[in-house]
Amino acid sequence: MGLTALPENCPRSIKAPRPSSKLPTLAELGSDLLTTTPGQRRWALARPFLLVLCFAAVWQTGPWWLTPLVMFLLFIAIVTVTHDVVHGALGLARPPGRINGRWTAAG
Repeated sequence: MGLTALPENCPRSIKAPRPSSKLPTLAELGSDLLTTTPGQRRWALARPFLLVLCFAAVWQTGPWWLTPLVMFLLFIAIVTVTHDVVHGALGLARPPGRINGRWTAAG
């Protein structure tokens, strides 16, 4: 028995049907998936600040034991918005002097 082979009596050795290898194209899904509305942008950028305020409120009002949950949500919000900004998913304008992801002498 090799490293990739399972014993025959193992229930995982049953071959499950593979999902369809044909994925839908972007045209079939809709090009509206590539745009971000101004409201979505505002919410994404405001969420980390609102969670910092939420953290302070939870800490001051008594249920301090909720602070780890709020910190986890804050971490997820910051990572998500940073990822979206870096990859241009929020549709924010590029700063002057930045072309194709590289800084130029004009910046």
